[in-house]
Amino acid sequence: MTSTNETGLTNAVRINSSVSQKLYGRPIFESVTLWDVYVQKMMRPSAPHDQASQIARRIGTPLRAYLEHRHERSDQVRMDWSYAVFLHMSCKLDTKQDSINWGWASDYWKMNSGDAYVIREDGKPLCPRLLEVLCAWCYQELQPKFQIAMEEYYDRFVDKRKDVLALITKENFEAYKEKFEREGKTADYGFDDFDFASAEEVYEEILRTGQIQDQNASAREKTTTRIESRAAYLIR
Repeated sequence: MTSTNETGLTNAVRINSSVSQKLYGRPIFESVTLWDVYVQKMMRPSAPHDQASQIARRIGTPLRAYLEHRHERSDQVRMDWSYAVFLHMSCKLDTKQDSINWGWASDYWKMNSGDAYVIREDGKPLCPRLLEVLCAWCYQELQPKFQIAMEEYYDRFVDKRKDVLALITKENFEAYKEKFEREGKTADYGFDDFDFASAEEVYEEILRTGQIQDQNASAREKTTTRIESRAAYLIR
């Protein structure tokens, strides 16, 4: 892989986690440049396969990502979320182990959430906006379908996983991207009406008391359900 410009640097995007955004005011999708020597380390055959996004490869945009920094938890920020997790959901069904791993991001991403560098494997420049839309597509459109297919497979022994994979096409992504742009959407950590601030409060409340104490608990039931759903996905 060669650099994307004449200075020996490669254009990349850093996905900043919710901690970076909250503590340091960083954008979630930040344009950065990497020295070629660093990129070569990311691309070498001995690098973990978990760094490659199977979803991105299926739509013809091969991406490689690497965790740059893992934040210490603080009293102010107890939940650390990153779109990089959903970008790396497993799509393979070739072996028995593939079948077990299907729909999950590997432990490399689930257990080590933090800021991640993302590059194109073909050496072309990577646009932050393109990666933003792709991550939003993974989170909003694909992950719920993965989750439903996994529940049906393990609970009802109905295997519709290949039906989900059939939806991961360049055409479907481009259609989502066109609508995303037309409606002027952005992907943030409150995306799709999921209030991460409220999520932290509810999550901490559940840990502390085992139940929701808020007088308006019924109004927060939807948020709680979604927290449990995300937790079931992120913490296998």
